[in-house]
Amino acid sequence: MRRNVFYTEALVCFTEMHLIHPARGHFAVLDPDVRLDDGEHMKRVLIDKWLLLVIEMHRKYSHYFDFKVIRWENFLSWLMKGDVEHPETGPCQGADIVLGAIDYTTEYVTNVNGITRQNYQQFDEKMDTFSRLIKVWPPIPFSRRGAFKLRRLQILDEIATTITHTPRPASSLWDGEGIPSGKVLKRTHSAYGKHVYLPSSPPPSVDELRSRTNRG
Repeated sequence: MRRNVFYTEALVCFTEMHLIHPARGHFAVLDPDVRLDDGEHMKRVLIDKWLLLVIEMHRKYSHYFDFKVIRWENFLSWLMKGDVEHPETGPCQGADIVLGAIDYTTEYVTNVNGITRQNYQQFDEKMDTFSRLIKVWPPIPFSRRGAFKLRRLQILDEIATTITHTPRPASSLWDGEGIPSGKVLKRTHSAYGKHVYLPSSPPPSVDELRSRTNRG
């Protein structure tokens, strides 16, 4: 289940395509069969990265997990009209974790998503309720926080381009893995020069950076 997607190329077999068939609108076959050394037929496809994650988990951990692909439209219809306090009544019945959900880093309030200016607050409230009962990954608060930060970067880029007409360094969000080198690291809402690390500063530890991100 995923709305607003990022695509990549991959090789998948017929069984795997059958597994993700309910989300057939989120992958496309690019060329004819590819035969591997073991004789298995594969297809080169353009696929949503969340569906590819499901395939990779199925390949490596199918003896630990059962998977179910749910169409966004079906999930949204139940979320908005069903009993969210009792997820066992909906399409995610029996699920321990839901991968995907909505991508808050994009303009998610669109008719294409089925979310409008009239119902988006209801959608957000119901997603909050749902995510307290069944784990959602990425976590909803993290997704919203990332969306806020990305929008702030976009505003700074727009100011530099249209108002100050000054160069602006490229900015990106830290994903929590490894410590970027040669970059200025800054925590959102840091006051003045607090929690700002320059390339010339002693490198912070990963634990220190994560402690900062947990605060904002």
